[in-house]
Amino acid sequence: MAGMAFLTVLLLALMELNKNTLAGWILVPAAFVLYLFARKKALRGKKHRRLVMNLAYLGVLAACFAVSQPPVRRVPVSDAAKPESTEVLSVAQGSLTGVRSADGSVEIFAGIPYAAPPVGDLRWKEPQEPAAWEGVRSCDKFAPMSMQPSNGNIYNSLAQIIGYHDYKISLKDNFTPPDERGLPLSQYLAPGGYKQHPKAPRHGLHSRRFAQDRPALV
Repeated sequence: MAGMAFLTVLLLALMELNKNTLAGWILVPAAFVLYLFARKKALRGKKHRRLVMNLAYLGVLAACFAVSQPPVRRVPVSDAAKPESTEVLSVAQGSLTGVRSADGSVEIFAGIPYAAPPVGDLRWKEPQEPAAWEGVRSCDKFAPMSMQPSNGNIYNSLAQIIGYHDYKISLKDNFTPPDERGLPLSQYLAPGGYKQHPKAPRHGLHSRRFAQDRPALV
């Protein structure tokens, strides 16, 4: 009994770190209540029945964890609850708008396509111009990471708790101080070698902090 209760609590802790959906938080306690009810009857039966019940309960816990996996969401670029939008800018493919950082010191334009996706007939070809869009494109979220190994939500949550974090920067993100035009540009090329997601350089570059001290960062 104590062992199964401990495993249930441990699973709930992992669900919190993994950011599982509400469905998991409903299913796991419900499964534990059913387990307690079935355990009373199993205690009156043979030992192998209790073993089967415990294994079945562990299987149910694993299923609850699997079906309540968090959806993939694009990460907002600003820490503000309702970030202020920038003015509408125009590029070759259309109009777009970004957001200001929480303290208003930096304008951020994330997820701007810089080339057409290299899929289909464009595979292993030279980069092509991105497709145009209609209306005003909202560039307030980071672009999806390229296909490569990732750490997973549990690792990222633990890393955030102990104070370590990956820097949110990619070739599709642009940071610039407000009201600065026609000034020098800094460009950051992300490494990784198709094996790991980009990290900031060893000297601890943080994109937003960098843009506060320099005209613009791409």
